[in-house]
Amino acid sequence: MQAPDYSLLHAYCQQLDRWISNAAQHCQRIDKQLELSASLSANPTLQNEKQNAAIATIDLTSFDCPLHYIKARQALKQYQEGDLVEFLLADDEAADMVTSSLINNGHKLLERKTENRKVHALIRKQE
Repeated sequence: MQAPDYSLLHAYCQQLDRWISNAAQHCQRIDKQLELSASLSANPTLQNEKQNAAIATIDLTSFDCPLHYIKARQALKQYQEGDLVEFLLADDEAADMVTSSLINNGHKLLERKTENRKVHALIRKQE
């Protein structure tokens, strides 16, 4: 008897984990009082990738609109496609503007969290 192939089930579970994590991030942005840490950390693929990758951190907390976006865009130019770059932003409004602009430019937002009153946005550079 041949062993069952669980690769499709595994791929489905990974996709479901990403969807749950993204949904939890969106919900938490809408309502800051929600405690969704269990759902937000449900992306083991991203956690493994973060552990194995060198992540550059760019501090944009001292810049206002539109300079924080311009600086983020300039910073991304020095990295290769697929590189992970974490941007530190002063508040949710700045993070919303910068991340939405970078997403519109084709980059991918992998994670967004607030720590010590700074917003951390992890971006994967796309060409």
